Amino acid sequence: MSEPAKDVASEQSANVDVETAQVELIPPRYWWLKRLSILAIVVFVALVCLRWWWGWEANRRLEALIEHYHGAGQLVYAEEFDAELDAVPDDQNAAVLLERAMASVVSATQSGVQFTDFPYDPENLETNMPAARELMDANASVLDLVRQARNRPRAAWSSPIRGSFANPGSSLYSQQRNLAKLLWFSTSYDFLTGNHAEVVESFRDYLAFNEAIQAHPTLISNLIAWACHDLCFSLIEDFGSDLQVEGRQANSGAEARTATRAGVESLIEELLLEEGPRDALASCFLGERASQLEMIDYFGNGTLGPNVVHLSLAAHVWLSVSSFLYEPALKLEAIHGMRYCTAFSGLAAAPNWPMASRNLPKVNTPTSLPGLSAIECESRVVSLQKFFNTLARRRMAAIALAIRLYELDRGERPESLSDLVSDYLSEVPADPFASDGTTIRYIRDGEHPRLYSIGEDERDDGGVQKLRANGRIDFTHIDIIFYLDGKPKQGETGSKVKSPQAIEDDPNGVNDEGQSNESQGPQT
Repeated sequence: MSEPAKDVASEQSANVDVETAQVELIPPRYWWLKRLSILAIVVFVALVCLRWWWGWEANRRLEALIEHYHGAGQLVYAEEFDAELDAVPDDQNAAVLLERAMASVVSATQSGVQFTDFPYDPENLETNMPAARELMDANASVLDLVRQARNRPRAAWSSPIRGSFANPGSSLYSQQRNLAKLLWFSTSYDFLTGNHAEVVESFRDYLAFNEAIQAHPTLISNLIAWACHDLCFSLIEDFGSDLQVEGRQANSGAEARTATRAGVESLIEELLLEEGPRDALASCFLGERASQLEMIDYFGNGTLGPNVVHLSLAAHVWLSVSSFLYEPALKLEAIHGMRYCTAFSGLAAAPNWPMASRNLPKVNTPTSLPGLSAIECESRVVSLQKFFNTLARRRMAAIALAIRLYELDRGERPESLSDLVSDYLSEVPADPFASDGTTIRYIRDGEHPRLYSIGEDERDDGGVQKLRANGRIDFTHIDIIFYLDGKPKQGETGSKVKSPQAIEDDPNGVNDEGQSNESQGPQT
């Protein structure tokens, strides 16, 4: 080999040795760390881009849906509901008077007796009439305010819709329940003292008050209103068969003040007017739709409500970061929730429960938080069922009063409900749980004459009911009954009420020896 070739070979060998030495200066693990770092940066950038796109897409869909509802002339935000309520003039606002009444309720006598001490049974009230009289006198101005409120066309409560998602336990609701109990108490007292004219007017006050509660576009207000309706209907069930009407064949005592026929007819007409309750239910679900947007603010802004002030700095940072990450999920969930609420709002106009149930929105669209959608949808189904249950009781209360007028006019009850048409009712109301338009059922004879709806099982069980283990009526099963001679007392079995044991042993049978239908009164 020539000298030049040897020199080139030696130089190349030296370069290789230098490069090898340089490579050996960087251990292999650092090469992997470098690659992993690059990969982590790429993944982080990808996640940031994905979060940005996810947030942009969720926001785009939400804004498009809100624009769609606004385009249809609907209220969307809680602030819009509040602005509409604030626009109601005070001289047209029944809630102004009712809130004054609620704040003025005297719930106890000087001796310490409270009207809540009297269970929901008029017989218990008779045991202490002097204390009852004292309570009535102390609340005379309260009851007068309720009477005045009946003549005002709107009800806009001071409790705002904005914030109701985070603070559902407003004191307004407890005050409403308290006033409802006072109205039950005063109506019972008037009946026991023979003031039947005032009883009818108190029924009308009660009905107007309940509908004023329902006018507040929140689900909890509607639930309270339905419970208060049950109290009112229970009173009609207890007293309707003994109601004395002037000019009729009533066994009125010397001190009794009989009701006017016009007053009873007005009460029947008001019971059969369902446009207001239906509109209120539709508005209630739209109010629930607004709460879906509040959910985003409540959970998505990193505060999680007022209790956040007690958290540490680290917790604040974690909440802020986590809220940023799942905010798009909340918006997508809100979109599904808003659509469900809109669908339920439309079902308020359904003529009966079977038609409404066939059109219930299905929780079958993939959502970011599917469990929450299912829970909320189920709670609204229950609320819708309760609405139709209240409609059934409402219609039966009207029929019961019409039967009483017929009985006073002719000395006996009608053979069938069709006998009431024209003189007492324009038509026999349909059963809201019957898909074929069948009317409310009527059992004229027997130990316990009654009206009944076939109930949520949509099956005619002949006017029987199921009792819970505590002896109370289970209105979600078997037939919904309205007794024409007052609710049977404990121990009476003529109503063929199924006992809990009978239902457990034979869920489809009827035990003639079952426990009686002794409801302790609707609860508020």
